Amino acid sequence: MPADNPMRAALALPLRIGQSMAQAALMVATGGEPVNSVMVLTALWALLVAPAAFVAARLPRVRRALAAAVAVVSATSAILVQQAYQQNVDALLGVGLALLTVASCVAAAERRVPVPFAALVLAGLVAVYTEYALFVAPAVLGAVLQRRRHRGTAVRRSLAVLALAVLVAPTAWVRAVGVLAIDRAADAAASPLIRDGWYLAVSRLVGAAPLTGTAASRSVIALAGLLVLGWLLARRGRQVPGPVAHAARRRPRLPGLRHG
Repeated sequence: MPADNPMRAALALPLRIGQSMAQAALMVATGGEPVNSVMVLTALWALLVAPAAFVAARLPRVRRALAAAVAVVSATSAILVQQAYQQNVDALLGVGLALLTVASCVAAAERRVPVPFAALVLAGLVAVYTEYALFVAPAVLGAVLQRRRHRGTAVRRSLAVLALAVLVAPTAWVRAVGVLAIDRAADAAASPLIRDGWYLAVSRLVGAAPLTGTAASRSVIALAGLLVLGWLLARRGRQVPGPVAHAARRRPRLPGLRHG
């Protein structure tokens, strides 16, 4: 089969199956050889990062000039250049999808984009580069739970996005959960989170230890505590009105005077 090599790579790297399947589909449609398309797709996925960053910035209603600046910074990142130099095709496509996933999921929770659009982007991210879920999920969760108004509606729409994304690509989700959260060393690869014990798992979740290796930092407990404390303070800060709001409530409204 023309798609034999990409499909074998998808089985060997079960967290990164989407790019290989997209490449296989393109090769079947165009009649080309996979070995001759790697550099072309690498360039294509790298070029898609800038427009993905621009759209991701525009979804939260950022001005066009600032969104263009975000696109320039994202496309010229040293890490992105390194990924392109090392020909990490899956990571390049995953970067653009990760940016769009955060923005589209939050926008869908706020009724600014349709739920199916966000669900399709989320399903694509899970299939292409599942590891990015460790960064995308906390960002989306924090943006939804920190809402001050219509939080219940935002949570329901977010759950709808998640449910539809699972229906779009159920096998990708089963594979992702199995490899990330369950030790399936006999199947493909051991879980990068739990294979070395709970302490290293927490270290990797908070960014104090890499996904490979067994060197854990002693600061993991402090970092985890800071994350929880920051979330609690953020919720309290949104619930308690500031002094300006209190002053505005106490200010008398006299007849005949205009109040700004």
